[in-house]
Amino acid sequence: MPAIRHQFKLNYPVDKVWNAVATSEGLAGWLMPNNFQPVIGGRFQFQSEPMGRWDGVVPTRLLELKKPTLLRMNWLLAGEYETTLSFELKPVGEENRATELTITHSGWENVPFEFAGLRQVLDQGWGKHSVESLEEYLKQQG
Repeated sequence: MPAIRHQFKLNYPVDKVWNAVATSEGLAGWLMPNNFQPVIGGRFQFQSEPMGRWDGVVPTRLLELKKPTLLRMNWLLAGEYETTLSFELKPVGEENRATELTITHSGWENVPFEFAGLRQVLDQGWGKHSVESLEEYLKQQG
């Protein structure tokens, strides 16, 4: 299964978007509660509402952190399938007052095809719902 990739232009400066995607408080504000720490190799978890047999926990490990342009983490699916989630930020627009955000969720070649439905749900989530939540969060931050 191919990687999920979505690119958005956000009308906020890169530092503001960085704080939303690379801090525990920011990620909790638009994505999920978590115990993120900016330590390469550090393990942390996102916590969502449990669904069916899934306990709602997404085990994660920080792979790369280049402030303010890249956050890459290992995102474990179903407790055993390693995928990679990346947030890439690029200042754009007049006087760099906007940010181009690319969300990439790769590693689906490691995931059995029976998870194709989950991939589709995540594709829709990263492509629409997450960016809407992120924009709302950024708006609330002023």
